[in-house]
Amino acid sequence: MNDTKDVTNVPENQLPANLDDILADVGLGGKVTAADIAIPYLEILQGLSPQVQPASPKYLKGAIVSNLFLTVVDEFYPGDIGLDIVPCFYERVHNEWTPRSKGGGLVKTYDPEAGMVAKGKATDPNKPAELYLPNGNLIIDTMYHYILTGRPEKGWTQTIFPLKSTMLKHSRKWTSNLETMLIPGTAHKAPRWMYKWRLTTMPEDKKGNIWYVPAWKQGDRVDMDTYKMAKDYAKIAATGMLRRPMEESLLEGDEANSLI
Repeated sequence: MNDTKDVTNVPENQLPANLDDILADVGLGGKVTAADIAIPYLEILQGLSPQVQPASPKYLKGAIVSNLFLTVVDEFYPGDIGLDIVPCFYERVHNEWTPRSKGGGLVKTYDPEAGMVAKGKATDPNKPAELYLPNGNLIIDTMYHYILTGRPEKGWTQTIFPLKSTMLKHSRKWTSNLETMLIPGTAHKAPRWMYKWRLTTMPEDKKGNIWYVPAWKQGDRVDMDTYKMAKDYAKIAATGMLRRPMEESLLEGDEANSLI
């Protein structure tokens, strides 16, 4: 029998006769668009993250500062060990937020060329990352990395990794590496998803305040299946449909943590 029509490792009486029959049934479950899917966000847990606060309803037993945390699936991983990731797409935006004290929520997203950050002003010398517009709203420069995250024993997961404030310099460093990589043996720029990277976290200290930031190490070239998966994700991310406002984080009281 042609092996493309076999369904292996599953008793025959539990599934249709062949793979073609199963594939033909996929679209019968309803029309699902990108707007209906919650793409996990990858975060680095900090001191104010609710996942490490025992009194928070979002507390996760065993989670600690420096962990890599995947929303939606609520999984955390040791920051010193890290996760394999594949970069797929990148965009930078300026997000205008209503302050949490006034209800929170995303107001509008701007292209960086609009110069909205330049209109912001820090009102608290102890919180220079909090820039307020004349209307009282926060304006936050954010770099979104759309990546495939390798969840141990679960394969690749489409993920969004947003970086802001003091994380921006680390984002720029990684982006510079990606933008200058060449296809081996050529003088041509390599696709963003040519290689796997190992993402870990490391401490950063300023005047006794310690928080954790991302660190990347280049790995092996991806295989063809992963290459295609990353390329397909890049095409979807380029439409702008996947970016989901992180109002929940702001409303949860994680405002200061998100502006590290």
